[in-house]
Amino acid sequence: MERLFFNVFGLIVFSICWPQTEEGQTSGHLAISTLMDGPYTSNKHVAIAAFQTFNGSTNVSITNHIGFSSSYSHSIMSLVADVNRKKLYVFDRYTAAIYVLSNFTVDQIIGSTSWSLLHAGVSRGSVKLAVDWISNNLYWSDPMYRWIAVQSLDNYGMFKILFHSDLELPLGIAVDPIHNILFWADAGSTPKIERSTLSGANRKVIVAKGIQYPTAIVVDVINSKIFWTDANRDTVEMANFTGLGRKIVRRLSHSTFNDIALFQDTIFVTAFFSKNKNQIIIMNKTTGELDNNLPNFHLTHPDVSLEVIAVSVVSHETQPFSTDHCAGNLCSDICVSGPGGYDCLCREGFLFQDGECVEDVGPFHRGLVWSTPTAICVADIRGIIDHVRYIGFNKTCKYGVGTAISYVVVDSHGRKIIYADINSVKAMNVDDMSIIVTLITATESITGLAVDWRDGNVYWCQGKSRGAGQIWVFSQTDSTSYKLVDNLDNVTSISIVPLQSAMLWIAGENHKRQIFRSQLDGTEITVLVNNDNLTSPVDLTVDLDKNLVYLIDDGFVETVRLDGIDHKVLSIRNTSSPFRIHAYKHYLLLTDKNSQTNEREVDVIDLLDVSFEGTLSTLTNVTDIAVLDITTQAKIYEPCDVANGDCEHLCIPIGRNRVCQCEYGFTIEANKETCTSLPLLDDFILVVDWTHSNIYQVSLVNGEARGLDSDMIQKPAGIEYNHLTGKVIWGDTGDYLLQQANLDGTGYEVLVDVGMYHAHPDRMAIDYSTGNIFYTAVRKNVLGFTGVAVVTSNGIHKKIVEYGQNPRAIALELEQGILFWTDHGTTPGVLMRANMDGSDIFTLYDKMVWPNGIAINIKTVFVTDGSSNRIYACTFSGSCSVFHEDPGMHLMDIKLLGDYMYYSAWNKVYITRIDILTKEIVKFADNAELGRLDAIAVYISSLAVPVTSSCSPNNGRANCSTLCLPNVSGYTCACADGVSLLRDGKTCSDVATSTTTTTLTPTTTTTMTQTTTKATTTASTFTSKTTTNSLPRSVSTSKTPTSSLPRSDSTSRTTTSSLPLSSTSLQGSPNAAVKDPSMILYIGVGAGGALVLIVAVVVVCAIIFVRKMRRADGGPRYLQDNEGVDRSAVYHDDSVDILGLEIHEYESPISVAQIQARENQEYSSIQNDDYLHFTKRDTMYDAISADNAPPPPVEANRLKLPETHCRTLQSTADVGALPCISDRPVAGSVHTIYVSPSDVGDRYVGSVRS
Repeated sequence: MERLFFNVFGLIVFSICWPQTEEGQTSGHLAISTLMDGPYTSNKHVAIAAFQTFNGSTNVSITNHIGFSSSYSHSIMSLVADVNRKKLYVFDRYTAAIYVLSNFTVDQIIGSTSWSLLHAGVSRGSVKLAVDWISNNLYWSDPMYRWIAVQSLDNYGMFKILFHSDLELPLGIAVDPIHNILFWADAGSTPKIERSTLSGANRKVIVAKGIQYPTAIVVDVINSKIFWTDANRDTVEMANFTGLGRKIVRRLSHSTFNDIALFQDTIFVTAFFSKNKNQIIIMNKTTGELDNNLPNFHLTHPDVSLEVIAVSVVSHETQPFSTDHCAGNLCSDICVSGPGGYDCLCREGFLFQDGECVEDVGPFHRGLVWSTPTAICVADIRGIIDHVRYIGFNKTCKYGVGTAISYVVVDSHGRKIIYADINSVKAMNVDDMSIIVTLITATESITGLAVDWRDGNVYWCQGKSRGAGQIWVFSQTDSTSYKLVDNLDNVTSISIVPLQSAMLWIAGENHKRQIFRSQLDGTEITVLVNNDNLTSPVDLTVDLDKNLVYLIDDGFVETVRLDGIDHKVLSIRNTSSPFRIHAYKHYLLLTDKNSQTNEREVDVIDLLDVSFEGTLSTLTNVTDIAVLDITTQAKIYEPCDVANGDCEHLCIPIGRNRVCQCEYGFTIEANKETCTSLPLLDDFILVVDWTHSNIYQVSLVNGEARGLDSDMIQKPAGIEYNHLTGKVIWGDTGDYLLQQANLDGTGYEVLVDVGMYHAHPDRMAIDYSTGNIFYTAVRKNVLGFTGVAVVTSNGIHKKIVEYGQNPRAIALELEQGILFWTDHGTTPGVLMRANMDGSDIFTLYDKMVWPNGIAINIKTVFVTDGSSNRIYACTFSGSCSVFHEDPGMHLMDIKLLGDYMYYSAWNKVYITRIDILTKEIVKFADNAELGRLDAIAVYISSLAVPVTSSCSPNNGRANCSTLCLPNVSGYTCACADGVSLLRDGKTCSDVATSTTTTTLTPTTTTTMTQTTTKATTTASTFTSKTTTNSLPRSVSTSKTPTSSLPRSDSTSRTTTSSLPLSSTSLQGSPNAAVKDPSMILYIGVGAGGALVLIVAVVVVCAIIFVRKMRRADGGPRYLQDNEGVDRSAVYHDDSVDILGLEIHEYESPISVAQIQARENQEYSSIQNDDYLHFTKRDTMYDAISADNAPPPPVEANRLKLPETHCRTLQSTADVGALPCISDRPVAGSVHTIYVSPSDVGDRYVGSVRS
């Protein structure tokens, strides 16, 4: 009668309290949970805010605060109200408990609150709550325990775990009691949104594609829609109850959504921002438009700064009434009302039989099991979190069952606790702990124990002396023992993986201990982790869900995969000596010895955050720990557990079966397992999906998207399509490669490993006149290359510009030989211009923050700014105006084709096409499964016109042997990195000399003005014009040289010569006269010409021989620091010396005597090398000879630095600077100067002799 009275009363209240507002106006209240930065005694844990929305404009005002009256810390991470019953439910992460506030109203004030504990022992993860306001049940998701649970609010303490399988990281949860549906989101390795009835029946996946980290769900009951937030995709999304009709409501880059609430047409989401307090963002649920008046807001209070975490709407309108079939409390435990009746659920550990709940398997359904030297104890599994409540007062122990119990394991299927007591193995019944059976008595003390829950076989190891170690198995079926492995040294800690028929153990003497793996019968023994990677391992455990081995090694917790790879340190604790380890769900349980009390206790580690959860201080004198949970001991694999269920992309479990699905842009083949994508051959856009790390083709005809079918894509950045070769070219920030493949994914090849230069590629542009690819590079560390480089189709690489912070977009004007690029790492962001040979660099436009894209049309450069969200149109001289604006969209890349402009934006869910003349806009690839759209490329065969430049002849090399780079005057010949250009200005030193027939004109003497800078190019210059090669004009300076040695800063020099001695060759068009005295070799005709040629060849050979001998004779060479400070490294004979020069000018000559006087033997190598290649962050480095070494990585001698090195060395394959030596004094030496790299990297500049 009480429930019936409540239903009638609720209908009356609902009709009276319906918001009375003007047409188009809505109003209600928000309950907002906060994290407090101020004093805990402020007791303002929940803020109540009144809001009013009218025609897309919202006003919000904080009316009051609600909090706990105690002075204890509280952290409210989730909350939900049952408006009709006047209840507010909150999850407190700090206390790991769910509380209920009775008599809750929106005008409640502090002091009038009455909190009650509802459920203790939930995890401290991001638990989310949902209330069934019809049946009066509370649901929650627990990401640490990996389950979905429900608790009756009528019958105190009656809770049930609804789902525990196929859950990895359940976060968001929502209910619709009107339609009897429960929704939840799993953000694990296979993210998805699922649904079932409120009693847990009819479970099914409704969203699995194009989803990454769903954090919260809310239900639009009236319109049968769900809305959710995805923290990785930066999205608020919606779909109907079946997952169809999916749509992205809004994407907001650089935000991390946590919670969501809905009221009529208005969505409220909480979001984390790195530079701001957490906010509530308000938007329209249909259009996604941010609120006109208040798109976001923070909470403030005079005493405390509040950070928003969770939000919930408090309104009768969001909780409409329906028939409550549970009225009258018809079930003993939990009652769930549905459209046609009710379902009775039994509390955890009980089954519904013959109309009543009966105990399933005993008092402990999921339990924590531990041993002391003389006792075995069991407690509720929730004691991991609340040990005082579930262990301190509710544990069950059997004392006097041993004298020195050392190991304990659990057979959850057989309901047995197996433990080792000195040399005996005993089995205890979980449900009647007085029943104990001795299984075996070993010949030596037992040093490890394991059980196979499929057949009950018990494995143990024994023997601590050398060669005496053995592994045995005892069959409980025939009560027989079998020896599996013997002749082991000090064998300990055995663990088995039943479904893989695998066995692991630790063995070996002292510091030579290793981890071994074998079959369960002891055959096929292999080393899983060798002693080179271990110090003193003492125990291990296996996480069967993750296929990971956790081990304790020298106080560290480490992990390694079951196949022996990916061995790494997970964490370290400030305790003295952990000696037992056990994995359960997302927790690690460590048995440790307290360094202060010397007491053996249990520590809990949170595996999601890799953080210390707490110490179970109620457990004392613990020798080992285990868990009783049948769900963690599978007897057979789930359908998607092995090889992803043989599905190429997505495996969706359906009971004991599964169905394969393909990612967006792919279709399932006839075998229902593999996925394929038929490429488009014409009229398409290529786009990089930054969120999902995919590359798609989008049809310009119908908008259809198809994925690039390649397994080599990791984290793509820039994208281009070479229509002459039919290759897709992309840069990757995952493997640092610039690579290409055919449209169907075949023909894959690496163009250049940019990681060799400690950088990753970003965007690229194709020089169709030569086939060369120009790209921007961003350094990974202080030693890396940042700037613009070029690579040929056969992998010849050349750094063109070594300048900037974070260069991104790049475009080429081939006919004039002009290069444009942007840099968003500078302040402000800039649009740069230079010749394609790297000369004449200057800033074109600097009124931007995030210049992300460039496109060229005739004499106009279009550039996007992701901050102002404008597209600028600039002349080649730098006069810019706003062409287009798209507020709030975070503009990215831009391309031009014909009369159309295409651009991508992180906050748009499609690619935009603009008619340049009419400004008409068309959308492409408008699909909710796409992520952030980044770089794009566009191709239409009818608009792919041939492009030529002065480099076009001779297969794009003109008269150059290796590289031809167009410029405004003609072209430049250049060579690969580290290769010099010969005096003819055309031929690289690594190319065999050949005779070339060339039309020549008489030579003339040329006056050349050249500004050398950090952005250098290996070249030799010939031109009839005056050419300036400089850094941005604002930073270039003039200096008079004192020597021919390279400068340490930007200098300008004027040279009058018929043969410039620099290494850049600026040439006119191929048909122009070549004004180079060295070309006299080609003038000779007949015997006279032949004689001249012979003499020249002899002279050249002699020079090469003499230079080679000089290199080999051990003359000192040094590493120049371009920053102009007194630091240098000198390589002399068999040593490398770290020098601090007394002068700041590197132009001054350095004699051998000066060098040797400063020799610092503390940092000496043992080989005469020009290149250092650091491959590991340790005290070892590689020395590589410059004279004969191929491009790195290469084999090299391992040399060891002294123990006094100041820090571990960063990996480098290209000499950019010395590693850190030390800024601390070294005894007997003053040569401890720290050598920091310059912005563009240091370089070797030659040899000096006395």
